[in-house]
Amino acid sequence: MDSGGLTIIDKDPIRANCPHHATIRFTVEIVKRNTDGSLDTTPLSVKTFNRYGISNAAEFTLDGLNEADCIKQVKDKLERLNG
Repeated sequence: MDSGGLTIIDKDPIRANCPHHATIRFTVEIVKRNTDGSLDTTPLSVKTFNRYGISNAAEFTLDGLNEADCIKQVKDKLERLNG
């Protein structure tokens, strides 16, 4: 809908009340542990990950009924991932 040069996307002008979508992306780095307990500075290559049938990156999405619901879902998902 056009309203004086502005496009109206939602009837509810309060952004927090509108449905929200979250995209969470992350990468995985695996490094060798040296004999002294320190960590090597070079992570495994993407080719090495692929050899095991996985990727070093992942993404998932969540949809919320509104801003608060979307944030709650993100928080819950991250807490479950962290154990």
